[in-house]
Amino acid sequence: MDNLTEAILNLNDTLATPPPVDMSGWTMVGITVVYVIATIAICVFNFWSAKETKKQTSELKRQFDEINRPNIDVTHEIVRGGLLCLKIENTGKKLAQNVKLEIDDDFIVGAQGLLGNGNLIELKNSVLSLGIEQKWFVALCVPWEVSKMNTKLLKIDTSYADDRQTYTKHTTIDFSQYDWALMYDSPLGDISGYIKIISDKIRTGK
Repeated sequence: MDNLTEAILNLNDTLATPPPVDMSGWTMVGITVVYVIATIAICVFNFWSAKETKKQTSELKRQFDEINRPNIDVTHEIVRGGLLCLKIENTGKKLAQNVKLEIDDDFIVGAQGLLGNGNLIELKNSVLSLGIEQKWFVALCVPWEVSKMNTKLLKIDTSYADDRQTYTKHTTIDFSQYDWALMYDSPLGDISGYIKIISDKIRTGK
């Protein structure tokens, strides 16, 4: 009887305290899973980071190229106190090469009899290079002859290049918009006139 009781007690102890299970295999599986997930996460992060870095680098390069490039502007200006000219200027930060201006033929025909007629034809057939801040002036007419040119719009398609690419720009000038305005050159003309008046007074004593 005592032996039977002891056996039952031993059985209860065994059931209450199951033998330890070897978890080393499952632990390695868990560590491996965590390592794989971490590796995938790192790879995804590195891919995203590299993609963002590439985008930022491309944008910085685009901004640098946009700033450090030639830029041809075509406008008009009064020079030497009485000559209306077409001004071709490189306002960029690099040499402008292979500069070509395609000028509308209707405007050239409309400028017949004016100084600018022949000059515009020559300009249209020319290929220029303009350094940084360099300007070219093409004489069109004296200011009071502007009305003779305002029957047609001056349309110019400009192309130019640097060591990277070719650029294009379209310019339109409507000279009829300036009929009502006094096109003033600079104070230098006024100063010259004042000096002449003073010189005449000194010379004549009046």
